[in-house]
Amino acid sequence: QTVLHMQTSILFIVVTCLLTISCADQLSGGRQQNPNVPTNASVTPSVMRTVGEWRKVEVPLDRPADVITFGDQGQIAIAGQGVLLLSLDNGQTWRSISEGKGSNMYTTDGKKFQNGSLGRSISIAKLCSVETAVFSASGRLYLNATCDHSSALWSVPTENVADSWYVRSFAPSAEQFDKNGDYSSPGRNLVAASRHVLVDGKMSNETVLLTTEDEGATWQPIWRDPRATRIVGLDFLDEQNGWMLQADGKFLRTNDGGSTWVENSTLPANAVGRVVSLDFVNTTKGFVVGQEGLILTTNDGGKTWKQLISDTQMSLSRVAAVDENKAWVVGEKGTLLETNDGGTSWRKHSLGLDDDIQTITVKNGLGWFVIGRSVYRSN
Repeated sequence: QTVLHMQTSILFIVVTCLLTISCADQLSGGRQQNPNVPTNASVTPSVMRTVGEWRKVEVPLDRPADVITFGDQGQIAIAGQGVLLLSLDNGQTWRSISEGKGSNMYTTDGKKFQNGSLGRSISIAKLCSVETAVFSASGRLYLNATCDHSSALWSVPTENVADSWYVRSFAPSAEQFDKNGDYSSPGRNLVAASRHVLVDGKMSNETVLLTTEDEGATWQPIWRDPRATRIVGLDFLDEQNGWMLQADGKFLRTNDGGSTWVENSTLPANAVGRVVSLDFVNTTKGFVVGQEGLILTTNDGGKTWKQLISDTQMSLSRVAAVDENKAWVVGEKGTLLETNDGGTSWRKHSLGLDDDIQTITVKNGLGWFVIGRSVYRSN
């Protein structure tokens, strides 16, 4: 009995270790944790458990989060209202980021920022709901946050505690003054295009595409549309090639990094006003999704579009494609759809979730999303 007890104990220890190592292996990468990360929080490893065909990654979230995003050098960030978790070793360990030093300024016209505090502490507790998060090629983390009466673009260093944070707030918010058009605010489409980070926005009575050349300290328009038509989808394959979808159904394309755009097509009439997300996997294949189960695809770079059968009437919030055949779509009330044939058929995954899944991202051929305090990853 004593021998049996010892064998059982050893087996338990081995299984526990394997579970912890499994998460690191699945995320892979092996970068060493950088001691200059701006936090004093303890390091916490990840573990996983299987939920159907997806795995639930247990990370040290002490409150609900909104998004998960990946960098090209082993960085992973999970962010939401008042919370930011950072890993620099592909998810083997996590650090809770609480604050950093930099400048926090606001603007009411989108041009002049004022009342800034330089070199002072900026608390993550001030971070509102995060719409989008991306890592730039330099390793900086950019967050697009929406508060009740304002919106903000955050730029957070991930490699060195001495680097400055930048928070640029826009007030009043687009939601608050959408009717009269007298506001300046970034939109919800924040993207990384190689070395550049871009976000759609509104300035007075025109729609703009903003970019930063100084790591988020200032944001300047590189493109303007006097029609003031809202941008509902934005996607870049690389530093030069990108696509834009406007609320009136016009689909535009750029090959110079966003400085100039050419109208490529117009979506079918029944899709106009319903689309909320856009994703291209190469220069020809792309998807758009939207309200009431809307999914469309293109095989010619957006010149023509075909509506697909999704077998759901749920509103869809985001599409993320791996390649021409494989893609995931998420939406309200835990909706999670997958295609492996380019959109001809869609299969619904049931993870027992009731809350809306706002966004999903792809890394190394796997799908990832965060809902509440849980992170899910495809097998």
